[in-house]
Amino acid sequence: MAGILRIDPLNPDFDAVCTVAHEIIHGRVIIYPTDTIYGIGADACNPDAVERVFRTKKRDVGKPILVLVNSVQMALRLVEDVPDTAKVLIDKLWPGPLTLVFRASPSLPQKLTGTTGTIGIRFPQHPFCLQVLKMCNRPITSTSANISAEDQSASIKTIAETFESVVDLIVDAGDLQSAVPSTIVDVTGPRPKIIRAGALSQAKLQPYLS
Repeated sequence: MAGILRIDPLNPDFDAVCTVAHEIIHGRVIIYPTDTIYGIGADACNPDAVERVFRTKKRDVGKPILVLVNSVQMALRLVEDVPDTAKVLIDKLWPGPLTLVFRASPSLPQKLTGTTGTIGIRFPQHPFCLQVLKMCNRPITSTSANISAEDQSASIKTIAETFESVVDLIVDAGDLQSAVPSTIVDVTGPRPKIIRAGALSQAKLQPYLS
């Protein structure tokens, strides 16, 4: 049965951040809040932890899992290159609810990329996430906290009931205002392409897509 850790996501206690970082560093799987949804988190560079995230979510192994970073520098370690079109999006819209899909570094676990050769990366705007990422000094998986093909929920009670028997820790920041995931833009082609509408509005995104 998973432990429950209650936090203030905007002003997290240092000991709570340490506890969560310890779980991630030691290969464990958690449920945690972000600035968009609750996510299933693990060390994105640990193949065993990534495989467990797939099992926890019952996710198709051919579908990649996006990750969170706390700096552009961390993102650069995960990708082959950063096209000029992506640089504009990074400069204007990170941190925020925008996931960018890059060509993945071959050093990443193949399971993380779903053997697609690409990786979705997001730089969140969320004090708790940023502090945990800084303490871990490694990217963290951020697939939504729901079983694949089932609805996402903003209710921590519903999420806990679903996952309490299969994860190690549930970080409870209360119910979220919504369960809208990040907007995803593929920057691997000649022009950026929206592949999932989400929390970042089309109006804010459109000026940087040409």
